Amino acid sequence: MLVRTALIVGGLAAIAFGVASAFTRPIPELINAAVWFGGGIALHDGLFAPLCLAVWFLLLRRMPVWVSVCGFLTVVLVLIAIPVLGRTLPNTTVLDRNYVGGLAAVLIVVWAAGGVYALIRWWRHRDLAAAPFSVR
Repeated sequence: MLVRTALIVGGLAAIAFGVASAFTRPIPELINAAVWFGGGIALHDGLFAPLCLAVWFLLLRRMPVWVSVCGFLTVVLVLIAIPVLGRTLPNTTVLDRNYVGGLAAVLIVVWAAGGVYALIRWWRHRDLAAAPFSVR
């Protein structure tokens, strides 16, 4: 119950921050933000989701689970980052950040977590294989 309350309060605080920030922006910037938001939803539903599903179906489902999950997350993250990678952004609603570095850092974390999962799984399987007749 405490976690749910914290998530609700955090979400409401984020919404309040967004609304307060919107009041400080001129109308053209709000229209740009709405176009980017609507375009993002349309691209996700019309292109990203089907493409990710196709990549999973054709390639990743035949691989170990951790590779499949990390590969799927890589495809999704790269597709989401394409609009901001390596460009000077004319849209003032997009924050000026190092998106290439951010994407690289997130992908390193994703694949490192997958590798840790694989090592833990291998370690547990090795322990079970070493003592096949023990009761667990």
